[in-house]
Amino acid sequence: MSNVSLYYCNNHKIVENYILKDYDSKSVDTLLVQKDEDKSSIGIDKIREVINFLQQRPYNNKFKYILIPKAFLLTTEAQNSLLKTLEEPPEYADIRLGVKAPKDLLETIVSRCKKINLTDIQNIDGVG
Repeated sequence: MSNVSLYYCNNHKIVENYILKDYDSKSVDTLLVQKDEDKSSIGIDKIREVINFLQQRPYNNKFKYILIPKAFLLTTEAQNSLLKTLEEPPEYADIRLGVKAPKDLLETIVSRCKKINLTDIQNIDGVG
């Protein structure tokens, strides 16, 4: 069963650390989505990478992980492109979005996510 989660907290560093705490940059089954250095947002080209990445089943894990710790940087066009994937994600998809508040994304995106408020999280390794 696929998992689409929206993590939020007014201290975005907590959200980012939580989403990335188990990130393995060498895993072929994990895709970290970030803005390019020369850009101020995450555009539709990055969401096309997500869609292509999810077309293949996981290689070493039960799930393929999509990590977007700064989902608030997604352009409206990118969010709309991501919407179809969130509506019908593959059963092996684990998609994690991070924002300061759910209002940072389109309502249609938020409505398809399990919302997890990290405001009260006190004992996460590396957070503080």
